[in-house]
Parts: sequence; C-alpha cells; structure tokens
Amino acid sequence: MFKKISLFLVAGLLMAGPVFAQVGSTSDAVNYPAKADETKNIELAKQAMQNLVDMYQAEREEAFFQNVSDRYLRSYVDFRTMVDSDFRTYNMIRIQYWIDREVEEGGRVNLNIHWERSWQPMTAGTPQLTQGHSKMVFEIMDGKATLVDQQEDALFGVTNM
Repeated sequence: MFKKISLFLVAGLLMAGPVFAQVGSTSDAVNYPAKADETKNIELAKQAMQNLVDMYQAEREEAFFQNVSDRYLRSYVDFRTMVDSDFRTYNMIRIQYWIDREVEEGGRVNLNIHWERSWQPMTAGTPQLTQGHSKMVFEIMDGKATLVDQQEDALFGVTNM
C-alpha cells in the first residue's frame, strides 16, 4: 500500500513539474524588459563616471561638464567655479575608484564608490593623497547619464575659492 501511494505522489509531482516551470518562466519573461533597462541605465552611469574621472584627470573642464547635468543639485554655477579652482590649484591629478554598490531608483542611478585622489599643488609642495566614500547620483535622460549630485565626500570641486 505504501509503495502505491509513493509511486502515485512521484508520478503526480513529475506531471506537475512542467506547470511550475512554465509559471516561473512566464514571470521572468514579463520582468525581463524592466531588468534590461535597469542594466542599461547602470552601464550608462558607470560610463559617465569613467568619463568624469578621465576628463578631470586631463583637466579638460568643458569635456568634464558634458557629463554634468545643468540641474546639478548643489548649484551648477558654484560647482563649475569649484572645479575650475581645482584645476588652477592642483595638477597631476590621479583618481582611482571602486564601485561598491549600484542602484537604479526612479530614473536615477546611484553609484556608491570609494576612491583615492592624489594631486600636486601648483605652488611648491608635496603631492597630497585623499581617500573618501561618495554616492554619485546620475540622471538618465535621452539615453545619456549625467551627474546631478555627489554626496558624502566630494570627489570633484573641493577647492574653496
């Protein structure tokens, strides 16, 4: 009697398995476009972050600001002035950064990073090394990511006038 019940249960589970698999795969198919958009937006933000670092190290202010939104949350004009001051105060700028976390929220991508920045003061002095953690917030519009905010430790625009 026990063997018949066991066989019946096994046979029933084997027949029900494809139904469960179908339900799971249908759900995945429904969520796939949203996940693909999220992945694309995160990649756009990561590329914009790399462009910012590259242009900052090269001290190419106009190219740097092509990756910054004119809706920068902490005053676009002040941020431009501070980055310009960085370039007039320091040279030989080098930045290394590592992404700790990437999250998309409502058309924005947050990259939590930790970084090291070294630079040489224009006036005589020894190179300075700074480390920090930042949350870089990127806005995604028209297939392009631009920086709208940097929170915690500022990586760019740190020199006071």
